[in-house]
Amino acid sequence: MDRFTADDVRNLIEESGNPAISLYMPTVRAGKETRENAIRYKNLLTEVEEQLTKQKIRRTDIDNLLERPRNLVSDTEYWQHQKLGFALFLTSATFHTFRIPLPVRELVTVADRFTVKPLLPVLTGDGVFSILALSRKSVRLLRATRFTVDEVPLEDMPTSLADALQLDTMERTLQMHTGTAASGSGGERRAMFHGHGSGGDDQLEKDRLLQYFQIVNKGLHPYLREGNAPLVLAGVEYLFPIYREANTYPHLVDGVVAGNPDEESESTIHEKAWKLVAEKFTESEREALSRFRELNAAGRASKNMAKVFSALRENRVDSLFVPIDEQRWGKYDAETNELELHKDRKPGDRDVFDIAAAMAIAQGGTVYAVERERMPTDRDIAAIFRY
Repeated sequence: MDRFTADDVRNLIEESGNPAISLYMPTVRAGKETRENAIRYKNLLTEVEEQLTKQKIRRTDIDNLLERPRNLVSDTEYWQHQKLGFALFLTSATFHTFRIPLPVRELVTVADRFTVKPLLPVLTGDGVFSILALSRKSVRLLRATRFTVDEVPLEDMPTSLADALQLDTMERTLQMHTGTAASGSGGERRAMFHGHGSGGDDQLEKDRLLQYFQIVNKGLHPYLREGNAPLVLAGVEYLFPIYREANTYPHLVDGVVAGNPDEESESTIHEKAWKLVAEKFTESEREALSRFRELNAAGRASKNMAKVFSALRENRVDSLFVPIDEQRWGKYDAETNELELHKDRKPGDRDVFDIAAAMAIAQGGTVYAVERERMPTDRDIAAIFRY
């Protein structure tokens, strides 16, 4: 599956199985090195098999469970077209694979729930945004993260002004008429254009562009399902106010990438667009950090693991900070509020940071899975309480 959205993360949190297998790995996007993708994947499947064996699962059940994932090893074309990371989620009833636009580390877990923490930047932080590269001649939608940019194929919608308004015929009818060539000249009839530069023609041009952009705006709706992903406009400046008039997507960014997108590379457009959204992605995180410092002294926040899990059990966590590249292995029983941490990973263990993150998201909280240096304290976890 190519398109990975915030809804996919939420759906994975809701699924369960015994066992529920999660597999993450970084991938090579292009070149001869893409052959390494299948090799790395095969090695991680071996690790999955070892973990299943440690959990006393029968050999026949293991082979049945891993049949579909093993078939993917030999799919050369699939491994030649990757993004920054790959993720697999498997139970006896479900099988999901994602090419994800985020850098991830190798990780395999076998528990009763999927591990989702590496995916959480899709919800906050350096998540997904879109770029609409717009001109009279073309419409391109680019799906991007801080690290990647890919063009999204647009189906069943016009991708130029001419396509949208069928101007080829219209312009010949409205803008041009022909006169009869002089008798005996043998020359072709001369096309004559009218109205260029007049006020009325300027209004006609604006009306056509507005109609064009209204069609584009409507056609983009199925491709902007992330809901809160920022959308950046790229194009020549006079088009921006007209598109904003047509736009109904609520997360259109104020800033723009000015210039002719037909003459700019995707990487150049992406670099300029990221500068416009980078601060937007981290704004809520900065606000949460500030709130944590204010509320910690008043007892409305905590960096104590046991207190955080008690608050999660009581649906009191508004915002949660966990380290994205670290794990603490153990088990949590929500019925008894018993948190069991293990020095060494045991069969069936889950990353307790992942457990906390999944609980917070399921309750409508916001989770910031960040690098250690971006944590609000020197402790492993931090939370802001609703009350």
